[in-house]
Amino acid sequence: MKAIFVGIFCLVVNDIYADDAKNCISVGVSEKSKTLTNTCNELVNVYWCHTLNKKGYQSGLCGQKEKYFQMNDTLKPGKIKNNQYTLPLNSEIEFGACYGGHFSLKQVGMNGDYYCK
Repeated sequence: MKAIFVGIFCLVVNDIYADDAKNCISVGVSEKSKTLTNTCNELVNVYWCHTLNKKGYQSGLCGQKEKYFQMNDTLKPGKIKNNQYTLPLNSEIEFGACYGGHFSLKQVGMNGDYYCK
């Protein structure tokens, strides 16, 4: 009976994370900003924020306005997103990603947790 429960639990957990696409997003660096690149062959909805708490960079700062991730975009395969204010060079980038278009990711709490719809 215990083995059956463990097997069912594993199937449910795997199903919950089945649409997670975080492994499809690569963080890189361009001349003026960090970059987010969709390395998969599918449409990916990515949400992100950064840790640079300086004037001019507040719009993308993690954990404000009652949500953790502040920015989002849907990236086609191979698309590179860069922006010196929302992906600043001198910061850490936190992100989550799900397969699909806009709003396929739902934020949970204020620490970067999310699930894919």
